[in-house]
Amino acid sequence: MLPSYLSATCRRAPSLFRTFATATKEKQPHSQAKTQVKVRPTASTSQTTTKPKVPSAVKGRVSSEHAAKHPSQPASQVHSHPESTKPHAKAAPSVVTSGKEAEKEKSEEEVLREQMAQIDQMLAMEKLFPTTDPWAQRVDTLDVELPYVVNPFKPSEYPSWRDMFEQFSQNRQHSLKNATSMWSLAGANAFPGVDLSGAKFRHKLFKWPWHVFHCRSTKPNAWVAPFRAGALESYIELNNALAANDVKRIKTYAIDSYQDTQLKLLKKRSQEYLYKWRFHGELSPTRILSIRAMEGYLSPEEPRFGNRFMAHILVKFDTEQSLEIYDRKGHPLHAHKPEDDHGKKTWLNVPAEKRRVIEYLVLEKRMWYDGPWTFRDQLWEKAGKARVAA
Repeated sequence: MLPSYLSATCRRAPSLFRTFATATKEKQPHSQAKTQVKVRPTASTSQTTTKPKVPSAVKGRVSSEHAAKHPSQPASQVHSHPESTKPHAKAAPSVVTSGKEAEKEKSEEEVLREQMAQIDQMLAMEKLFPTTDPWAQRVDTLDVELPYVVNPFKPSEYPSWRDMFEQFSQNRQHSLKNATSMWSLAGANAFPGVDLSGAKFRHKLFKWPWHVFHCRSTKPNAWVAPFRAGALESYIELNNALAANDVKRIKTYAIDSYQDTQLKLLKKRSQEYLYKWRFHGELSPTRILSIRAMEGYLSPEEPRFGNRFMAHILVKFDTEQSLEIYDRKGHPLHAHKPEDDHGKKTWLNVPAEKRRVIEYLVLEKRMWYDGPWTFRDQLWEKAGKARVAA
């Protein structure tokens, strides 16, 4: 049995619900109760759009007010309902994506315009100042790299088989880049002592591939033989200049970051001592490990000397050398054999101990200059057991 107050409430519930429904129906606006919904299907989506009818009197009032405020804009462009302009929820991601792509394309176009504007400025500078070279500005080191030996019978040289395979793939890409640069230089007849200007098609087809894929060759008849000789000559001249504290010669054979590094080391070195560097020979032939070439002279006119290319080469120097250090009185301060001193005062004639020095240096040559190869960077072997393929 229910309590008396609950049973009375249940008996009165139907009448209460009818009273509440009647009151709610009376409060609802007449315009909303008769609103008709029109569904207009589209080709791209199955969504529907609800658009209430607007009385003609309201339309006329809105049109007259808009014409008074904006005489030039037609009244047909005035939206009668703000919800009709809202995009569908499913179409929003595509709009955002297209906006990002437009911004990306715009940024790429802006970068291209800036680069073209810089080239135009350099061309204008070349005409205004014919004695200056606008193409002699600093550039980043091209992607020269050290190749490493990949031997499947010695997997311990790499942390994993995957690392070995990645190095093998990187070596193949490196060889193709070397060959491409060699082919470009050959097409411009840029190898000193080798005349390739009148090469016929059959020579390019059968003879050139043998040379372009052998940039590391040390044979005297190789195309890169003059490059190797010029690199070794610059190496000797630069070390002699560093020992003699000759800043002018250092700036002749060293550029960019390598020049800055050498000059900083020179300032830190004590000026109270005399240095003498001696070159005793090559323990293994000077070898080019990597070569990259690109056009650096972009003037519409041909250069007066050489060609348009700029080349970067990574060279391995395996030499035997010594460094002698003396005080102002000529006494040797370096390590030497006692029999070389004889207990007498000497003057810069005590040989120092010979040492083997292996260096991987990056050299640059702008082919439109009649100048030496210049040093611009130095690379080091990566940590691990992998050996440089040289």
